[in-house]
Amino acid sequence: MEKSDVLIAIWDGKPSSGRGGTAEIVKYARTKKKPIFWINTNSDLEVKEERINRVWWSLFKRKV
Repeated sequence: MEKSDVLIAIWDGKPSSGRGGTAEIVKYARTKKKPIFWINTNSDLEVKEERINRVWWSLFKRKV
């Protein structure tokens, strides 16, 4: 996560059941203020975005 620009998480939104689980990684990314795309497995794979702004998104799209 330290070298990542963005986190893409496929997650049910539930608390972590152990060390290094998805919930723990999402929580860590939030503390580092990383942009997050969260694909919610409990709601027809709805995609939620956190900390995504137009400036960041335009920079990200250029890298892809």
